[in-house]
Amino acid sequence: MGGMRTVRYNFWRMCCFCGWVAAFGLAMIGMVSVVADGPSPKPAATAPRFKLKDLDGAEVKLSDFEGKAVVLVFWASWDEPSRKQMVTLAEVHRQWADKPVAVVGLSLDTFKVTSGVTNQTSEASVKSFAMSNAIRFPVVFATAETIAGFGGLQYLPTTFVLDTNHVVLAKHEGVTEKSVLDARLKALFAATAVPQVDVVKP
Repeated sequence: MGGMRTVRYNFWRMCCFCGWVAAFGLAMIGMVSVVADGPSPKPAATAPRFKLKDLDGAEVKLSDFEGKAVVLVFWASWDEPSRKQMVTLAEVHRQWADKPVAVVGLSLDTFKVTSGVTNQTSEASVKSFAMSNAIRFPVVFATAETIAGFGGLQYLPTTFVLDTNHVVLAKHEGVTEKSVLDARLKALFAATAVPQVDVVKP
């Protein structure tokens, strides 16, 4: 009988031990699951569709550039950094002309900016600047709706880089060098990963 009690006691102790191991194992699996299933970075958002008037009054739509990567810049001819950015983008446009890349300038010249002073110039000023600086890519006039669709603006210029599906890959605030934009475009055409928004502040 004493031997039987010993066997039963040892069996009971082994069951307890196994139960403890199983519980611990499940807890560890749960911990791993929490880590593995944690929040992942949100994929980048698709750029808002727009339909805006260009310098000749014709409509320009984002869908006009289907299948192309797009570099969009919000700018104004009365803003010196914006003027510099437009000249840089003219170079980008020329260099990437044989690739599926489009450049679009969204002018705020006819848009009232209330940041201590109201800056507002005419469409003629934009045309003059475009002609003087050999701007060959589309220049359109931004609206409040368009600006809001891109999340608002804090700086001029602000440049967005969109992939060929018009998903926003990067947002550059302030003047962005040509080398940076070239690197963005080269990486875009070499990339296979799910894009994430990259915001670069001045």
